[in-house]
Amino acid sequence: MRRRAVTALLLQYATALIMTPAARNQLTRRRATETTDTDFADAQWQLYAAQSGRWEGVWTTFDSQGIEQLAHTGCWDVSLDGDDAVHKMEVPGPDGYPRQIPVGTYTKGKLGRQTCAGAGMVSGPTLLRSGLMSTELLLRYGASRLRVAVQHAPAEANEGVEDAVPALLCFRCVVARERCDAELGAPTREVEATRWQGHEDDLPDDKDNTHFWKGRSPYSWRRDWVGESDVAIRDTLEHFELPDGLEEDESWHESTRSGEASYNLALPGGIRVQAPQIIPAAVPVPIRVAWMPNAQTLLRAEGVVTALEAVEGSDERLAPPRLVTFRADCLKDRGPKPGDPIYVDPEPGE
Repeated sequence: MRRRAVTALLLQYATALIMTPAARNQLTRRRATETTDTDFADAQWQLYAAQSGRWEGVWTTFDSQGIEQLAHTGCWDVSLDGDDAVHKMEVPGPDGYPRQIPVGTYTKGKLGRQTCAGAGMVSGPTLLRSGLMSTELLLRYGASRLRVAVQHAPAEANEGVEDAVPALLCFRCVVARERCDAELGAPTREVEATRWQGHEDDLPDDKDNTHFWKGRSPYSWRRDWVGESDVAIRDTLEHFELPDGLEEDESWHESTRSGEASYNLALPGGIRVQAPQIIPAAVPVPIRVAWMPNAQTLLRAEGVVTALEAVEGSDERLAPPRLVTFRADCLKDRGPKPGDPIYVDPEPGE
């Protein structure tokens, strides 16, 4: 009964989220024209090219309970040659030297399971050789970027459960804080402390105002955010303005919990990750990342995915997981929400 109740709750929750942005929020449409296949491919390639480069980062792995397991530096490298791209990764090898791992070769119109919108990108959902389903969300801000991969594993039904249905359970999450072609290397805590030393009240020498490890007050999330939103759906890109801010039901970034059966991380550097702990069969569910690279900017990414859908005409085969929609928001702080008190952080020692 408990499992059926959880499944019903997730179904109701996901159904509300899968509605198009125009239905869920009073967005002002600035440009929402239908695009041809060629236009969409060109737009995707330009946005993908903006994510290319050599990104050195700190990769931190969290388990299914949100507990940090390990952290190491690595490199996400995409080199462009005309309309071709070669993607590879570098990770520490057993001998201490970097080990290169080929990821893929892509061309315009053939980006695989990668979809771009605005300053964001989603890779997946993809089935890995290990059997895990991986969904990776990326958000870029200048020369800095946040990359989050949430992975789900197949779940076996408990013995004796009637009408058991397949599901996926959250297995782990990898959070990468990255900087492109950084002179100081990956943005570790030590590197960030060096960049900001003596510049607490102004910008560092490289003029990058991102601080990947600075703590953010919980009150800094509850602001009147305005900006723009880009949505990719069914080979179409749409752009919206948000001049009136976000509706209450759109302000999911304010809370560190987004539902009873959710996986949540609240990390230093203004990073929040929200994903379903359980992905039921054929139920669209959101995977979300919110990032405040500085106190005045909020970036958000939301990928709605579905998995374990039955192949039409077959009782045994399952279709590959798929992306339903991808949305990326770029928001600026307009001040306190109307009617909210103005919070003042206490002085040290009080």
